[in-house]
Amino acid sequence: DRIQITYLPEEGVTVFVNGERKGAVEGEDFARAFFSIWLGDHPVDKKMKLVLLGYHENDFL
Repeated sequence: DRIQITYLPEEGVTVFVNGERKGAVEGEDFARAFFSIWLGDHPVDKKMKLVLLGYHENDFL
């Protein structure tokens, strides 16, 4: 399965599974909190953060 999560100010955080929109949650505060799980100062997995930001795993091994 492919899961895509986007944020647009006019729509909020929207979740798609295999291209199908599943739902959205409004609010910039929610978006910041949600994305900080992976991209914040203290992500749940530092290597995953780097990969999400476009680094290759070999860049930091």
